[in-house]
Amino acid sequence: MKRIIIKKLGHIAVVGLGIFAFSSCLKDQGPVQDFSQSPPVISFQGNGQGTNFSAISVLPTTTQNNPLMDSIGISLGVSSLYLSKSVDVTVTADQASLDAYNAANNTNYTLLNSSAYVLANGGVWTIPAGKNLRYFNVSLIGANIDFTKSNALALKISNAPGTTIATNLNTYVLLINLKSLFEDDYDISGTRTRYNGATVGSGVRDMFAISGTIHANTVSDSTIDCQAADAGLGANMSLQINSDNTVTVLPSILNPSTTFNFSNDGAASTYNPATKTFTLHYKYTTPNLRHIDEVMVGH
Repeated sequence: MKRIIIKKLGHIAVVGLGIFAFSSCLKDQGPVQDFSQSPPVISFQGNGQGTNFSAISVLPTTTQNNPLMDSIGISLGVSSLYLSKSVDVTVTADQASLDAYNAANNTNYTLLNSSAYVLANGGVWTIPAGKNLRYFNVSLIGANIDFTKSNALALKISNAPGTTIATNLNTYVLLINLKSLFEDDYDISGTRTRYNGATVGSGVRDMFAISGTIHANTVSDSTIDCQAADAGLGANMSLQINSDNTVTVLPSILNPSTTFNFSNDGAASTYNPATKTFTLHYKYTTPNLRHIDEVMVGH
C-alpha cells in the first residue's frame, strides 16, 4: 500500500497582490485613473517579512512511492478578488536563483538533483476560475539525496500568462536537511544516582527519578542529541546508534556548552527498533560519580 507523508510548511505561498482602484473621499475636479482592469501580480510571499526561504527535514529512507510531500500554496488577488478564468502558474527549479541566495547569505548550497524531487503536474499549477487559493505538492525523495552535500531546492515562478510576475519576490528556496530515523519524541523513565565520591565504593548520596517527554534532534543519520536524564540535570547528550543496535553515549554534539563527560557504564546500552526503545546505562563525573539507568520509548 502506498503511504504518503504530507507536511505543510506554513510560510511558503505564491501570492497575487491585487491592484485596486482608489478614489478620493473629497470631490475631485480632475480625471480618476481606473486600475480595476490591471493584471494581478504573482509572487512568493514567504513569511510576510521578506524572508523567502525555509528548511525542511527529510528522512533518507523516503522513496518515490513513499515521499515526503511539502504542500505549497498559490494565492491570487485581483481587482475583483476572483478571476473569471483560470490562471496557469509555471514553477521551475532554478540554479541562478540558488546562486543569488548563496551570494546573499554566504552559503554554499547545491541545487537538489532532479531525481530527488517531483513537482506536481510537472510544475504547471492551475488556479481555477472563481478561486484565489490552491495548494500543490512538491515530493522529496530522501533515498535519492546526497546528504554529504548541503542541498537546497530553489523554485522560481517562470510563467503566469495574464499576470505580472513580481521580479523581487518570484523565487523561494527550500533548504533540505537530513532527518535521522531516530529523531522523535520519547517518553523517558529511570533513575539518576549520585555517589559520595568518584567510585561506587564511596556510597550512594541520593537518587532522582527520571520521567517526562523529550525530543531528540538529528546530528547524523545514526546519531541524535537529546536531554540527558531528568530535566534537573540541565544537560544534553548524544546517542550514537551502532550497526548492531548497541548505543554509544557521548557528550552533546549539538549543545557542547550544556553537557558533561557522558560515557557508557555498566550493562550495554541498546536500541530496539521494533519498539523504538533505548535502554541506556551511562555515567558522568563532577568529579563525584553519577550513574544513570534510563529507558526512552519513541512515539
